[in-house]
Amino acid sequence: MRIGWCRSQLFAAAMVWAVPAVAGQANLGDRINRPHYRVGDTWKIRIYNSTGTENRTRIIKFLKIKGKGLFFVESDTLPNSQSSLPSRTYSEKSANSMYQFPLSVGQVRSGHHPDSDALPSDTFEYKVIGSENVTTKAGTFPCLKIDVNFTFQGKPYKQVVYFSAVAKRDVRIETWPGAAKLPQISELVELNLK
Repeated sequence: MRIGWCRSQLFAAAMVWAVPAVAGQANLGDRINRPHYRVGDTWKIRIYNSTGTENRTRIIKFLKIKGKGLFFVESDTLPNSQSSLPSRTYSEKSANSMYQFPLSVGQVRSGHHPDSDALPSDTFEYKVIGSENVTTKAGTFPCLKIDVNFTFQGKPYKQVVYFSAVAKRDVRIETWPGAAKLPQISELVELNLK
């Protein structure tokens, strides 16, 4: 089930505190400036259901569309198959549209859910609660930890998002749909930044 992760995420990667910041990015544990994307920036994300079984793999890549500017395309592949779900293309402006940059510890924001599939009544609220290093298959990254509560298509969700300036997105998202006891996990496994 798609719950608008891409834009909530562009979210959401991870490297050690000692890794130098991407050009134009703060490498501080308590503040992240708006990411600057480049043509060819690519992230591979694995999404697991609440039992830890791989649900799908998502590839997100930035490209330039002549006369229209910078866009990103996300495409999902189901595990153990070559079948893909339809690709979706978004403008650069929709990347991280839920967040107000710079992100900083203690920041709180709420509003209408920005996903194009959201209902008019869908809302979100987030609070940046701290910073920590997060390790994924892509590496270890300094991240801001963000608690997010939102409704999507009328259903409640809770997320913990780990957003990294180095990866220019979230590197891990834990999502609890409704009253679920175990989270669904979205985690960065590869990145290629230009």
